[in-house]
Amino acid sequence: MSSSNLTFDILKKALIILVIITLIVIAYFSNKSMRNESYNFSANGVVHSIDWKSKNHALPLIVIKINNKYKRFSSTGIILTKDTVKVGDQFQKEKASRFCLINEQKTKCVE
Repeated sequence: MSSSNLTFDILKKALIILVIITLIVIAYFSNKSMRNESYNFSANGVVHSIDWKSKNHALPLIVIKINNKYKRFSSTGIILTKDTVKVGDQFQKEKASRFCLINEQKTKCVE
């Protein structure tokens, strides 16, 4: 094997490793951004509908009705379950909080 082939193989492997590291970093920050989105979400209304495995990567989707308008709450950071929130429940979440008031009961709703 010539030295130019050896150098080319080393560069090829280095490029593959660099691409993999770049993808991992992008995935990490993308996931963190999605979690911050749920942390910064705010709403005060009534739960209109819930899809626990929505078409958006099977993420939970909670639709909240606020004065005849609808606000969508969907994120990987949501930790609510079928036992903690139901359609018709009063839902309140303040921005920059990990907790929700569901029927006036304080519940952790975001990781």
